[in-house]
Amino acid sequence: MLEAWREHLRSGSPFPAHADLAPPERAAGEARAALHGNVLVDLTHRALIAVSGPDARTLLQGQFTNDIEAVNESCTQLSAWCSIKGRVLALFRIWQRGETLHLELPAELEESIAARLRMYVLRARVSIESASQDAVRFGVSGTEVAKLLAKEHGPLPARPDRALRSEECTFIRLRGERPRWQVIASFDAARALWEHCREVATPVSVPAWNLLDIRAGIPGICAAQSDRFLPQALHLDRIDGLSFDKGCYAGQEIIARTQYLGRLKRHLRRAALYATEPPIPGDVILARNEGRDGSAGQVISVAPSQHPGRWELLAVINDASATDELRLGSSLGPALELLPLPCDAEPHAA
Repeated sequence: MLEAWREHLRSGSPFPAHADLAPPERAAGEARAALHGNVLVDLTHRALIAVSGPDARTLLQGQFTNDIEAVNESCTQLSAWCSIKGRVLALFRIWQRGETLHLELPAELEESIAARLRMYVLRARVSIESASQDAVRFGVSGTEVAKLLAKEHGPLPARPDRALRSEECTFIRLRGERPRWQVIASFDAARALWEHCREVATPVSVPAWNLLDIRAGIPGICAAQSDRFLPQALHLDRIDGLSFDKGCYAGQEIIARTQYLGRLKRHLRRAALYATEPPIPGDVILARNEGRDGSAGQVISVAPSQHPGRWELLAVINDASATDELRLGSSLGPALELLPLPCDAEPHAA
């Protein structure tokens, strides 16, 4: 199904839907469209793991940072799976369709996370399978496309993480300053809805969508960052990806101790820089203080800004270094400008 979907996009779009790095002027134009206009973006580059069976919720509840019991067909959530040391192995969105729970995560982590989850099944009545080919997923953002969808499907969710399910489509409200949703649909429904939305929205490539995630303070955890950071360092407690009221789960003791003793010394920050080459997740950030250089943090997510040659990013940075001169990669690398991180900028209407 997904190959047919991507062929449809190639036949109707002026550029590949999954262009990783567009020329600077086009990347900046797509970023402007995402920040100020109405856009569409294919999201089938991310993987889906389907977890089903009578014991599925019990299994996931004992592993993940969020309260799985809160997930239903109208309520999704961000959640993380941590090591026994409390470090985030993967961050994903969990949503339900029928009796099956779906975990959406970077494709490069799908096999390792699915295999690791299966180790905990034992005699539980749980099935863990890839569902990446089972549904089309794309993103929509902007006020005009919001009006179009509301006219077609009725009022869409206004509160982040809430979902509206119709017979063939599910709409999930995502965090951010602009109204945006993820659409999950069958091929035929997705094709019809995509073409309808194109009347008011511009198709853009994935980096422009990543910029909206960065502005919303949503980190993208890939293999380079797996098993490195506590959930609080990634601000999962600020974007409803971490529950302190549920029962025990992997890494919970260390995570709770950090929360209640206040010992966390590094946090997620948003920054921007000018560079001829894009930063890469995992790049080191150095702090210059009184002529001495020291490691200050690591890049988590990157996207092109609306100005050619400018990049926005999320990075975990030591609190003690936040007022120092920060540079990427080396003491001669591009200088970072720290920017506000409005994790709660979106409306919280019911």
